Amino acid sequence: MKIPFFDLRNEAEQELYILIDQRLRKLTRGKDGSIDSGSDEFHDNDVDAIRHAYVSGVFTREYGSAMADVLGRLNELFPLNGASDTSRVQSTNMDLWNNAVGQRYGQEFRTRSELFEALLNALKKGELIQNLRDRRNLLDRYSKDQNSSSAPKSRSRLPAKSFAESCGSMPLGQVIPKSGSFHSSDFSVCGLYSSVHL
Repeated sequence: MKIPFFDLRNEAEQELYILIDQRLRKLTRGKDGSIDSGSDEFHDNDVDAIRHAYVSGVFTREYGSAMADVLGRLNELFPLNGASDTSRVQSTNMDLWNNAVGQRYGQEFRTRSELFEALLNALKKGELIQNLRDRRNLLDRYSKDQNSSSAPKSRSRLPAKSFAESCGSMPLGQVIPKSGSFHSSDFSVCGLYSSVHL
């Protein structure tokens, strides 16, 4: 059975790796000459940051920001091919932060090449979280944006609607709590119910 968003994710990742190899830094290649996305250089670093942002931006262009958010969160709960480290809260925060940046840029740019250029610039300016030592927190950022009615609208803001507002699921704080442990074993995603024990 073909699942369109998996195909789109894989397509976006492959084109991104070529762009990274050409424009950011050379990536490890396998014996056959193809980019080896299974190597350690693809996790919790600049490549991981821009990958999350880019794929989320592509999803936003194709499906809208609410669905891009859902797909990004599902990837954190049920990673495919070891793409995300769900055992570390910092890694999940990093991925979701970068997804949110990608969603914002995905709403602004018409083409994937424009999206890549904007995200490459965002990476260089430090908008993306590139390592686990970065203590910016998605929940803190979301809370500050929501609690400040006078907060200026700028590129540094996260999307106005949260995942919970868009889908009517549990509050965002129960999805990725500051304490690092989940508060509920039932996770609702836009009518999709799964039992998750992390």
